[in-house]
Amino acid sequence: MEQNLKFQKSAEKIDYEINMINELGNCYKQFGSKEINDAILESFLLHVRNIYNFLTKKKDNKKYLDRDGQPKEVLAIHYFENDSKWKNKIERIFRYCKENYSSKNEQLTQINDHLAHITYSRIHEKIKWDCESILNDVKNAWETFLDELDSDRRKWFNSKIIIGAESSPGMTGRGSKNYKTSQSYSKTKNEDIQNPW
Repeated sequence: MEQNLKFQKSAEKIDYEINMINELGNCYKQFGSKEINDAILESFLLHVRNIYNFLTKKKDNKKYLDRDGQPKEVLAIHYFENDSKWKNKIERIFRYCKENYSSKNEQLTQINDHLAHITYSRIHEKIKWDCESILNDVKNAWETFLDELDSDRRKWFNSKIIIGAESSPGMTGRGSKNYKTSQSYSKTKNEDIQNPW
């Protein structure tokens, strides 16, 4: 597959990740069931993890090469003719992460430990996920990425993050602030979620 076409097709998959972050980040407090809210939170963090990896990895991992020795993992640096242009931005794009964690990988490690792996750290660490700040952080990082792209490649991406989205077709209106639940588990707008894992 011709290189540009491969990047263009991959942009659709990146758009999906951003759309899911937008959808889940704006509706995770709207449901009555604790289990459903936990599932929404887990899914939100999983997609955040994927986009964090996409935006911040500075080189291809040799573990993820196909039979022809080409990278299997899609990374932001692939979308720049001069990848140093993006590498120089990486350290500054996640402001919330930088202000609240000792290193840019600590938040990712926390997500891995509490979501992707069953770890002993779950026993003594009860995390309050500040989802609104994480959503804002991803929004700023995503917009920075789009701004840095050449105009031709920028057209390949159609997704954006809207903080406080009223609703979207994917959730058939249930992401709306007006969606009512019959149970009392719904969170107030500024309340962090503390998950059981």
